[in-house]
Amino acid sequence: MPQENVQVDVFPLLRLPLVAKEHVLCMMTPFELSKFINYEHLLRVKARNIVLKGSILTNQEINRFLKSWMACESHLDLESFKINASGFNPMKEIIMDVPHEVAIGLDAISEKFPSYITLTSGYNIKRSDGKEATVCLSQWYDMFLLIH
Repeated sequence: MPQENVQVDVFPLLRLPLVAKEHVLCMMTPFELSKFINYEHLLRVKARNIVLKGSILTNQEINRFLKSWMACESHLDLESFKINASGFNPMKEIIMDVPHEVAIGLDAISEKFPSYITLTSGYNIKRSDGKEATVCLSQWYDMFLLIH
């Protein structure tokens, strides 16, 4: 049975037949794969849990992503999002003009992570439909978005 050509919206460089695409994606580590995902690609990713290691996205683009989620423009089924942030105080840029409240008691959220991850700060945000989430930063500058 011949394989049909499947175009990959998220990875325009990988417009390969299905068999070839699966082979290429399996050979790439998550770190290598994340380098292909820019902001426009991220908005088109359809997944409940997204982890981007070694991402090329800037803190400002992460901020735009949060605003998009809050406005119900993208990722309505998202459960969690993890991405590396950059800079000395990344949460200042990520959360700068996003309506938020400082999260009190990160212990309940910390229980969802392995013990070696320490959350250094957290902010509660709310989507326009009332859905709530917490944006956290770990000691390694990984930003987590956890939807409640």
